[in-house]
Amino acid sequence: MLELLLPGPRTPSLYDPTNAVLITGASSGIGFDLTTRLAEQGLTVFATVRNHRDARRLDALGERVIAILCDVTNDNMVAEARRLVEDWVDAGRRDGERNLVGVVCNAAVPCPGPIELVGAETVLQVFETNVAGCIAVSKAFLPLLRRARSSGNISPRLVFVSSLAAELAVPGNAVYASSKLALNFLARILRVELRGEVTVSVVLPGTQEIMRHSGISPRSTGSHVHLLPVGAISTPIWNKSTTHLTSLLHQAQYQSSRTSTTPLTPSTVEYYTKLLLQYASINRIAQATASPPSAVSDIVCKALGAWFPKDRYLVGYDAYLLDLLSRVTPEWLWDWVVPVVFAAVL
Repeated sequence: MLELLLPGPRTPSLYDPTNAVLITGASSGIGFDLTTRLAEQGLTVFATVRNHRDARRLDALGERVIAILCDVTNDNMVAEARRLVEDWVDAGRRDGERNLVGVVCNAAVPCPGPIELVGAETVLQVFETNVAGCIAVSKAFLPLLRRARSSGNISPRLVFVSSLAAELAVPGNAVYASSKLALNFLARILRVELRGEVTVSVVLPGTQEIMRHSGISPRSTGSHVHLLPVGAISTPIWNKSTTHLTSLLHQAQYQSSRTSTTPLTPSTVEYYTKLLLQYASINRIAQATASPPSAVSDIVCKALGAWFPKDRYLVGYDAYLLDLLSRVTPEWLWDWVVPVVFAAVL
């Protein structure tokens, strides 16, 4: 009711058939579910993937879904994606229709494992995808979002999928969490820079991202940045993280057995092996309470369509609990409690 009384952005229905949304990282999980949801509601959805197999899977969803091959770390592919969307907008604008009203930056790569076991190239890859890729996509499509605002009573939206992991110090998650912390600050700054032009949103998945990327595998006018922390969500990327962490440990064990000059002593390898077993145990606990990707899609749709969107959204009861703990728990206490919790699951 308050939204109807206060002045502010007046956004027409998000699901107008002349509107479109771009979603990166749409091959599976949250991205695929969100693509399906928006297309079923009548939107045209431009969904980016990195291979032809995933593109064919998206094309099968119907004429409302337009799959685009795009690696967000490749400037040429991002520019080509922008050209394809712009051509679609221009084709409709001859009749005074079609707008790109939203961009959802969902593409990300996991990086499970203790810092000591993660290579420098892997760190660069994570930041190129999770941070630089979001910047590249934002820069490419901001002009089209501005055009949508100038065409009528529309408040275009830019949504980032981040993670509550950025606020929680969890072992084995340093690289991924650091990249998401950078993304959170990117969103905060964009909120100021784009004020009055584009609504910016950030999605902060909670234990879903914390565990899956640590190797734990459970199942308007005015600008607004939404932080959307999500609780435990079941997505395919969990298994990828576990496989990657296991590979790191096998490599460490191999190096320790082949050379005496390796900094990873047998006791160090034993320590990290125990950590992996702890991850697996927590995995089994979390899997029982994991929510489907649709829980995230519901909130993203709210961020895209709300007249007065929040700057920060939480998804899942566990996300609310973790967010509260991160705010009230002193660092010294957190640093003591986390190892105790990990040790207790064995």
